[in-house]
Amino acid sequence: MYAGIVKRFLTIIVALALVISTSVIVRVKADFAKAKEELRLQLENYNQVHQEYTAAKAKYQQFKTLPTETEAFLTMRRAMAARTQVMQAYFALLAEKLVETGSTPDDVRKSLNSEIEAEKSYLTDFRRKALGAANLQEAENLSSEFGEKQEGWQNITTKYKGVIFTSALVNIAERSSTLVEKTSQTLAATHAITNITDLNLREEKIELGKNKISESLELSKGSQDSFLTIKFDSKSFEAKRAENDAKEKANDAKETLVEAIKAIAEAARDF
Repeated sequence: MYAGIVKRFLTIIVALALVISTSVIVRVKADFAKAKEELRLQLENYNQVHQEYTAAKAKYQQFKTLPTETEAFLTMRRAMAARTQVMQAYFALLAEKLVETGSTPDDVRKSLNSEIEAEKSYLTDFRRKALGAANLQEAENLSSEFGEKQEGWQNITTKYKGVIFTSALVNIAERSSTLVEKTSQTLAATHAITNITDLNLREEKIELGKNKISESLELSKGSQDSFLTIKFDSKSFEAKRAENDAKEKANDAKETLVEAIKAIAEAARDF
């Protein structure tokens, strides 16, 4: 009787675990979809406001009157405020994509998200200042400040995209490693009914697959580390050098993983 109770309890626990894991996956995807939609809406809003600013600016440059200057100034303030919301929405999307991708160490995710939170805080403050600009000159000064920050933001987004990509590679490699083990077990189980020469060839492919997966994981993590060296305030040539190094390692990891998957597929044929 006790064994039956334990068995039923374990069945319930397994069922609950499946429900929880499924709900977490659904929530993660829902959060990413929500962030994606928010970015789309903010982009639409910015494009509309920017068109209004462009038209007002052209009218001011043509007539140079106080009313046209005032209109150019007011639309410029709204355009800058809308632009900050686009950047905030984009940062939020990157953070959600990092969660969705998986296989990213918690410390890496926290470090990246702390950078984004700092910039989102800056953007909130900048939006307040943009909407409170007293005149056209002050608005133009703020616009210049925003432009100077963009190179740093590019460094952050490059870092995020690189970590997301390498995390995806790690995820695929880990799943492929599981496939290698299953294929290896299948080979062992069919040893007695398989041509020995063919079996040996397949085992060689499995071993190659294992080695390539290990190599791919090492390269992926090395690429991830390289992306993480890109700093917000680094000069463009420094950031570009780190980016190129990281991309080269990521490309090597991808090619190595393709070789591993090909070897596994050849070993598993006809099973």
